[in-house]
Amino acid sequence: MGDGLAGRENAVSRREGAVSRREDDVSRREEVLAERLDATSEILAAADQRDVDADDRDGVSLQRDQAADLAAFVRAPATDDSYGSENPSRRHAALDREHAKEDRASSADDRDKLTEDPEVDEY
Repeated sequence: MGDGLAGRENAVSRREGAVSRREDDVSRREEVLAERLDATSEILAAADQRDVDADDRDGVSLQRDQAADLAAFVRAPATDDSYGSENPSRRHAALDREHAKEDRASSADDRDKLTEDPEVDEY
């Protein structure tokens, strides 16, 4: 009868060991998930900030364009074919729009990367 009790204790001990290993696995997965969520939050915050910066650049470029239009209209003769060509504000506005577009593309790329599963092999 002593063997029966020892056998049951061994079985209980094995089950407890298995449960403990599963709990450890769950804890590790939760840690990894928490790290991924933190990284995701950082990526999204950076992407959101780039979008805000892009909007600001677009606003500045619009103001520059409007100011250049007004200045060119006021001083340009009606027959001038080079309307605004000498004005560096137009170049700056175009550069602002280009940088805003790059920022939006970069933030979109970051968001796309978040949809990829790093643990799934690509075929």
